[in-house]
Amino acid sequence: MIKVLINERRIFPPARSFGERAHINSLGDYEALYNESISNPDDFWAKKAEEMLHWYKRWEKVSEWDFHNKIYVKWFINGKLNASYNCIDRHSFGSRGKKTAIIWESDEGKCK
Repeated sequence: MIKVLINERRIFPPARSFGERAHINSLGDYEALYNESISNPDDFWAKKAEEMLHWYKRWEKVSEWDFHNKIYVKWFINGKLNASYNCIDRHSFGSRGKKTAIIWESDEGKCK
């Protein structure tokens, strides 16, 4: 048995400038998103999938699951996407495409 010897209750809020640039700006925003995701998960995740991913073929059904007979969970049924494109390629368009992702420096200190 592990006995916990400390009961930490301090809160360390982020700097205001960090919070202003964050994807989720406040605890209230987080709680609203969380509650939306719990109350209607298919609508929530469909909206996020449309906003954040490029789909070659839109899904027909957001989710399908069974925890009683044979346990399975399926997401975005019959949808088609390319993970590499979503993770890498789409970020090379627009202003991000001009930013260098990797700068290689030789042992002699020369950048290539």
